[in-house]
Amino acid sequence: LWNTGASDFTCIFVIDNISTTVCHSTSIGSSVTNNISYAGSSAFYGISYRGSSTLTANSNLIQNVNLTGTGNSVRFNGIHGLSGIVNLTGDTIQNITSATTSVTAWHFSGILLSSATNGQSTTECAVKNLISTTTGASAIRLYGIYGDGNGSGSIKKCHISGLKISSTSSTAQEKGIYIIGGGGWNFHNNVVLLDNAADGHSPIISGIDVGTTGTNQVYHNSVKVYGTATSGSASSAALTVSANSITTVKNNIWQNLRTGGSGVHYACNISNVSGTKVFDYNYLETSTSPLARWSATKCNDISNWRTSSGASANEISGTITLTNMKGHSSSSAIQNAGTNLLGIVPDDKEGNARDATPWIGAWEVVSPLPVELIEFSAVLKGDSCVNVLWVTASEKNNMKFTIEKSKNFSSFTAFAEVPGAGNSTSILAYNYIDKFPYEGTSYYRLKQTDFDGKENYSDIIAINNLHRSENDLLIYPNPNVGEVIYFKTAASSGTQMMNVMIYRVDGACLITKDLTLFAGEAEFKIGNYIQVIPGSYFIVTNLNGKSKSGKLIILPP
Repeated sequence: LWNTGASDFTCIFVIDNISTTVCHSTSIGSSVTNNISYAGSSAFYGISYRGSSTLTANSNLIQNVNLTGTGNSVRFNGIHGLSGIVNLTGDTIQNITSATTSVTAWHFSGILLSSATNGQSTTECAVKNLISTTTGASAIRLYGIYGDGNGSGSIKKCHISGLKISSTSSTAQEKGIYIIGGGGWNFHNNVVLLDNAADGHSPIISGIDVGTTGTNQVYHNSVKVYGTATSGSASSAALTVSANSITTVKNNIWQNLRTGGSGVHYACNISNVSGTKVFDYNYLETSTSPLARWSATKCNDISNWRTSSGASANEISGTITLTNMKGHSSSSAIQNAGTNLLGIVPDDKEGNARDATPWIGAWEVVSPLPVELIEFSAVLKGDSCVNVLWVTASEKNNMKFTIEKSKNFSSFTAFAEVPGAGNSTSILAYNYIDKFPYEGTSYYRLKQTDFDGKENYSDIIAINNLHRSENDLLIYPNPNVGEVIYFKTAASSGTQMMNVMIYRVDGACLITKDLTLFAGEAEFKIGNYIQVIPGSYFIVTNLNGKSKSGKLIILPP
């Protein structure tokens, strides 16, 4: 399909006022890249309901839509409920791209709920790989699930991942679930995984943003925000509460590992403390300080958070592994560490019965995955190569990994295979050098194949091999075996001075060292200065007044 008009383009439009309209197992767009192209200047809707009764939409698939229009009215909504009651179950919106131009502010949502009617529900839906390549200072709003009506409802067992923005605007927004208005909402058993913007820019990021003024329950969600901003002052948070409301938050994982830029990266950002806010049995983690924000107070650690927010002593913090594929964690810190909510949340995201003393997060008992992927990243190597790296915490029946890349985020080509370990319960690190990355931005993903032929895909990552400045610093390999760390900038000559500090996760500084980069390169033989044991550390560098911080993973030799 192709449309270039100035009017809205809707694939399925429902306005009937009969008691219930059912839209079941419909496919909009095929597996072909950019199967549907919209070059118009208005809105694209996959399914739009504007009746006054009830729409029941089950197991629908909307995929491979490409927007290239011009103007401030260009927007995308995979499923749109303007009025009435909209009940969604098992719907998927994925692989949506936009390269619109002349845009200053527009909404780009997988699911948009605008009704003022109570009783809305979104269950077991997925919004994956929504990407805007619009550059410049465009205040784009990119949301997985967005509600802007005054109705009440629930969002349960949904998966949001792969949202990316290329805009350099400090007011651009990327949010997994964002609900505003006057209704009360229940957020239960959702998984939200938000990586950095496509080119490392820094939009305002929230995993879940509770902006409603009603009575809200936020129970058993797993949210991970991660990636590195190369610039920008926007802040990020795993959880944001931005309205005067009665909001109860229990048994959630709020993990924000994002670094870079001049903004602050919080686990919880409670910008509006009016009303009643209750926090109990949540897990909070960040890569940098502060840990959280309560109104204008920045809470540097869990003790400060408890004091400022009035949260119970059951709020915990630490370091856990939350996988980038499904948001799983098998950490003992969250096992049977929650409070009993069986009367409200009887099971987990996949229907496993909750224990009377439940796990914190969306998963109750983490069933073994073929591969538990804990890290997937890409770094520039030299002037023309990309080092694709990944780390597994465990492998079961794993035959191989296939590395695929794309120019446009949706059409992928396999270019390398790496044998798997079969069965393993140890942390294993892999890498492959792509000697021929695409000019500009390259997108990568992993396909994991079992010996019985079953396949699983990772989330998509991106790297741009152009326009690096002499202050853009690469640190590799990471993960590392604790021997040599290499540093590289784009400088081709001369010397640069840099300070390096390495910290334990408890904040103790293990070493601070001044290094000299010759022609943009330096190496640090960490093993000559300190004895490190396998685990997670923080590394902080300062180069020409520009700081960079992040996690350094040390593997067994």
